[in-house]
Amino acid sequence: MGATYLTRPFPSGVNKYISILPFASASPSRLADIRRRTWGEFFGQFIQSAREKRCRSVEEAARLAGMETARWEAIEAGQVPTTLEQLHSIAAALDMDRAQMRGLVVFCREAWDR
Repeated sequence: MGATYLTRPFPSGVNKYISILPFASASPSRLADIRRRTWGEFFGQFIQSAREKRCRSVEEAARLAGMETARWEAIEAGQVPTTLEQLHSIAAALDMDRAQMRGLVVFCREAWDR
């Protein structure tokens, strides 16, 4: 059996290391874009998980937040909210208090970096 990575074993012969070479030659602005997109996707995954935990459809959550379904889907896909009002309405739609949302935003703050 191959080496263990996190909790799952790698099969023999599989490269066990993630190469950073594709990013080694990236410009600082490209790296910033990658970080922003990654943190935005993480934020969206948390929002999706919170919605699913509350057994709400995308349509229901969007309606409760007062936004279009397409906008909610975009947020879950990684496009972060652009206003404080949107963050508050998302929190309300997910029965989150503002402190929880604030903590998530602080944790994912690089998603909003420009």
